[in-house]
Amino acid sequence: MKQSKISIRAIESMARRAAKEAEVRKTLQLPKQSKVFKKQPHKSHKSHKSVFEAQVKAFRKALASTMSAEAYVILSDNDSRIAGKATIKVYKVADLERQQVELEEYNAQLASGRDKSEIPKPFRAQVVVMYVLYPDTIAQDRLGSIAVYGDGASNRCAAINKSGAIFGFPVRYAKIEIGRRPFVDVYLKQNRA
Repeated sequence: MKQSKISIRAIESMARRAAKEAEVRKTLQLPKQSKVFKKQPHKSHKSHKSVFEAQVKAFRKALASTMSAEAYVILSDNDSRIAGKATIKVYKVADLERQQVELEEYNAQLASGRDKSEIPKPFRAQVVVMYVLYPDTIAQDRLGSIAVYGDGASNRCAAINKSGAIFGFPVRYAKIEIGRRPFVDVYLKQNRA
């Protein structure tokens, strides 16, 4: 019975709203069905976000093609704090498997009533290398720079500068920056045509 009262109220409310809209249209002399047509982008044109996302996807695919599936796992992570930023992390498969096993054992011991302080903390897999991809400062629809975190920053920087590319993307230059730890800051060449 309650459900029918709610639906009757909803119908009455919709009817009142439609009557008010009809009255407003009459006073403003609007057509009965006014549609707002958004200008559709040309098929070859992509939005800023989709071009950047396509470049991130291409970067990730090129990265994956260089790594053995049995040894490494690539995980993507989007950071909502910085618009347009994408993070790609590479882990060792063995480390992730060990982390999963130890975490399950840890949770089982907690469930059995053991105190947290008595149980050794589970192993946590460390990132082997992390790529943080940023849009260009001028052409924000394009990939502009890549921060590469991991061991061997100086060797990695020299290799990138020597090859002039990183996973198929042409490099303007790469340099070592110091943050919490050294990383390679790679600036890409942009085709602005």
